[in-house]
Amino acid sequence: MNSTPERSTRNAQRGGLWKWAGGAFAAMTLLSSSAVADSEALTPADYDASRKYVETSYGKIAYVERGTGPVALFIHGALLNGYQWRYQLGTLGDVRRCIALDTMGMGHTEIKADQPLGMAEQAKMVAAFLDALKIDKVDLVGNDSGGGTAQIFAATNPDRIRSLTLTNCEVHTYHENNPMSAQLSTMVESGILGQTIKAG
Repeated sequence: MNSTPERSTRNAQRGGLWKWAGGAFAAMTLLSSSAVADSEALTPADYDASRKYVETSYGKIAYVERGTGPVALFIHGALLNGYQWRYQLGTLGDVRRCIALDTMGMGHTEIKADQPLGMAEQAKMVAAFLDALKIDKVDLVGNDSGGGTAQIFAATNPDRIRSLTLTNCEVHTYHENNPMSAQLSTMVESGILGQTIKAG
């Protein structure tokens, strides 16, 4: 079989893809070790006591971290906060510096009233968050809408990604201006969603 420039390019791209997939597999392996007893997860009290904040141009971003080593950044989904990742923070600190942030509009992160909350803006916030903490590269893990944010961040900051793991998240067919997403954004921005959750 003769090699052509096109075939060589495809093979190089395929090799890059496998390298990328290998990194994602490593992160998934780390993630799978979170199937542990509740006793190894951070308790709500531990989590609250560990909360830190960092100032960015997008607001005061809340986060919790555990462990040392290469940074693994965890991005939660809609209607949640960084506590979603309590098992990972409680068990992976011996192999990673695990950081779970609260995205804009969720959890304890403090933002301006007129701050846009779409995934593209969340991805920009992630970049500002990492800059503020002087973190160059991460193993990035995203779930639900956090997975959408992670994909946008990875696409716009490929040099900052060591590996990418996505779980049950938005894909290319998602659009944040569809009627359901627009309604959810309106509820979050107005505070109605938070009031409804508290009332429930």
